[in-house]
Amino acid sequence: MVAVVNLLAAAGGAVMVLFAQEKLGLDAVGFGLLLGGSAVGGVLGSLVAARVVRVVGPARIAIWTMVGSALGFLVFGLSSDPWLAGAMFGLVGFLTVIFNVVLGSLRQALTPDRLLGRVISAFRLFGYGAVPLGSLLGGILARSFGLRSPFVVAGVVIPVVALACLPAINTRTLAEARAAAGLEPGPGPA
Repeated sequence: MVAVVNLLAAAGGAVMVLFAQEKLGLDAVGFGLLLGGSAVGGVLGSLVAARVVRVVGPARIAIWTMVGSALGFLVFGLSSDPWLAGAMFGLVGFLTVIFNVVLGSLRQALTPDRLLGRVISAFRLFGYGAVPLGSLLGGILARSFGLRSPFVVAGVVIPVVALACLPAINTRTLAEARAAAGLEPGPGPA
């Protein structure tokens, strides 16, 4: 799931400057403010992540933050309003940080110490290895279908992938994984 999200986020990132100039009408300062929207969302996400996990639960967060991010990408890509685009980029930053807090915490808690380095290496290989491929994909999509296409593709594909992960990432499977690791039941609703 992370590899697909990173692939598609990088696809959008590859054409972001052109999209901001040509579709949103932003200059250099406006582009900086657009990027700042994501950073503000990320900071806000970091401040509420622990509380959100306690209320919603890590399995639901893992899936639904991806669905919400996809909606943000879709609206961003279809928008011509820089304020709406900035809000959507902020939403993506907010949800991405919450997702990363959950994912990192689960990986750390569920992986035996002796395997942690290997698990992190594999995660980084697939998760970060998708980024250069996504940049290439973004250029191909934009050239073939227009500057909006990388964001629209992300908005359509990411929720499909996230929902396809439901059999593996849900409250029951996380409870089983925590029990197998000898941990107490995790936060959030059962």
